[in-house]
Amino acid sequence: MTLKAKLDAFKADFEAGKPPYNVPYSVIETMHRATAELRASGLADGALKVGDRAPAFTLSDADGNPVSSAELLKQGPLVVSFYRGVWCPYCNLDLQALQAELPQMKALGANLVAISPQTASNSRKSMRQNDLSFPVLNDAGNEVAAAFGIRYQMPDYLIELYKSLKNDLPGFNGDDSWTLPLPGRFVIDTDGTILYAEVDPDYTNRPETELLLPSLTRFAVPKAADVSAANQAIFEQLKKGLGMVPNLYATLAYSETALGNYLTLQNGKSSLNAKEREVINLVVSQVNECAYCLAAHTALGGMVGFTPEQIIEIRKGGAAFDGKLDALAKLVKSATLNRGHAEPALLAAFLAAGYSKGQLVDTVMVIGDKIITNYLHALTQVPVDFPPAPAL
Repeated sequence: MTLKAKLDAFKADFEAGKPPYNVPYSVIETMHRATAELRASGLADGALKVGDRAPAFTLSDADGNPVSSAELLKQGPLVVSFYRGVWCPYCNLDLQALQAELPQMKALGANLVAISPQTASNSRKSMRQNDLSFPVLNDAGNEVAAAFGIRYQMPDYLIELYKSLKNDLPGFNGDDSWTLPLPGRFVIDTDGTILYAEVDPDYTNRPETELLLPSLTRFAVPKAADVSAANQAIFEQLKKGLGMVPNLYATLAYSETALGNYLTLQNGKSSLNAKEREVINLVVSQVNECAYCLAAHTALGGMVGFTPEQIIEIRKGGAAFDGKLDALAKLVKSATLNRGHAEPALLAAFLAAGYSKGQLVDTVMVIGDKIITNYLHALTQVPVDFPPAPAL
């Protein structure tokens, strides 16, 4: 059962007034009001986001031992999950889901900590009750939550409701501030950059834990000092020719030989002219939904003489403004979509438009070239360092 299914099932029983809580609907209405106001406040919009720097922190674990984010980040990425406390059933379900995902996080080199404002004794209760094997940290006064932009002050009417329900938040937390964190989940890279962020003002909602895993497989873009001497020399050539080392080229340098081999393929002689090659690059990248290559080849398409409107048309798989390029674009789209098995009529139209069999072979070579970079970006998701292509 998914985390969402477990949360929804509990919520349905709780809001129906079922045991063991037996909560009247007037209480549910007050909680709904507070959640709606919190959402409308825009607090979640101000929380730290992907690309922001995460604040460093040192907090005590359930046994009073100091835990430093800086020390954990020396070991690998860090997953940080903020929760309200052991008194919150939704938080307990969330913690259990994180525990179930912990082996996958560890396999990807990451550490996990959970943070709440509750006292150490209640953190120990969280660990026992949910059978946790990762650190549960005490954020007194929600100071670290505030640094992440997710601390909020409970409204007076909600405080009175909690008191009437004997939910002694000052006792749980060891302070009388009546503040809580929005439930939030963050993945922090070793350099302190936030790779994943999910915050929801509705404490009954939590993201599925596996959604954070792709951020742990992120590839950092290699710098010259990180690559082999042969690749360093290629980096220098790229800087002289392009003024930069594009991130996707740099990523090829994880391999000792891939960057050099790829550039040899890309820069080899071809019977196709520059415009024809850019038609192929744009069509293939659109079919494969590669944001990086679409950005790069939208720029290159403009450099070889295509207008912005023509580039959009090409990305859609046609070029009505030029009959020969139109035949090329349609064949390439069909071949890419069908893994080489293009529609026979489109192949016939390609040849009838004046292309030779040799140019068909060269077309396949360019398709293959572009599939390499499309797939590489899909797997690594390195940042796009060209102006983004317009959405279709």
